[in-house]
Amino acid sequence: MVEYAVVTSKSFGETLLSNWQDMTRFFSDMPFYWYLVAAASLILFIKALSGKKI
Repeated sequence: MVEYAVVTSKSFGETLLSNWQDMTRFFSDMPFYWYLVAAASLILFIKALSGKKI
């Protein structure tokens, strides 16, 4: 089970690495929009966490 998880995470990392240039090209097309989306989702996430009083 542990070996399966290691293999899965390794293949996932290799997929990320192989897709990294495509992703950076995609993000550089409209960086400001994606920064706005990331900031908004992060703020919403923090608000949800603080609302639950964890």
